[in-house]
Formats: sequence, structure tokens, C-alpha cells
Amino acid sequence: MERRQFFKVSAKYGFTTAVVAAAGSSLMSGNAVAQTAKEEKERRKNAKYTMTLATAYIIGASRSYPIMQLDFKENVQNMTNGQVYVKLAPGGQLGAGGALAQKVQQGTIQVAQHSLSNFAPFAPVVDLINLPYFCGANQKFINLVTSDVWQKEVNPKVESKGFMPLWYVV
Repeated sequence: MERRQFFKVSAKYGFTTAVVAAAGSSLMSGNAVAQTAKEEKERRKNAKYTMTLATAYIIGASRSYPIMQLDFKENVQNMTNGQVYVKLAPGGQLGAGGALAQKVQQGTIQVAQHSLSNFAPFAPVVDLINLPYFCGANQKFINLVTSDVWQKEVNPKVESKGFMPLWYVV
């Protein structure tokens, strides 16, 4: 039932509205969905810029995998005082992996989430993480990508290829 309602709301109000309504547990309430759609429409209209966030991953009810897409959307919109509207394109709507990296490089979309192995052809310097067992534990990975050496050596090379890393995930 909820899946059908999601598609119905998505067709009527748009995908982002359906996702926001589902996350807020208001997907089954016509009034709540209409209010959510109205708020999303106003946010988009009032924003100076629109940022599209594309990923191959679906948005889960937990709001946590893999990059907390809804939280990212809300944080960007709130931190920019509504000047930036974030349009979500999860579940491979705009592609996956290297196709998303290419769309960022071409300026078709502004943000993409993809694996480092899919990103390596665009910025080969990040491929060192794909060495087996290089960063086995999550904390070791975080320590590496937030280190001064990484910031001075790796990020500038990624940026020289036309990318601005917001985060790294494996």
C-alpha cells in the first residue's frame, strides 16, 4: 500500500516531495502531502540556486544510508538560509558510479555519491584507497581522508580535475 501511495504522490507532486513526506511519516495523509508539496515548491521558488544530489542508493526510512541524503538536503537548505534548494535524485535516477562523476565534471549535476573505485578514472590519486586492507577499519579511513597530508596532497589533485570533495566513503 505504501509503495503505491509513494508512486501516486511522486506522480502528482514530484519525487522530492514524496521522499520528504515518506521520511516524515506523512505519506498516507493527503493534507500532509499537499502541505509538504507546497513547502517544497516555495523553497525551490525562493532559492537563488538549485543543487541536484544524485546517487545510486535509495533513501531509506532510517535517513542514514549511505550519506543521509535527507539530512544533507535539509542542512544545505538551512545553512544557506534557503538560498540553495537541494533536489534529490536517488536510486540511480540519473545514473550510477562513473556516470554520476562524469555528470558532475560536465556540470549537469552538482553533487554525486559514488564509490572511490568508480571515481578513480576521473581522479586517479584517490585509487590508493583501493589497495587491499589499506583502510580496513572505518576510523582508519576517516583518519586518512581528514589528515593534513590528504588535504595537502590528494584534495588539490582531485580539485584540479574539476571536483570538490564534500566527503569520502568506502
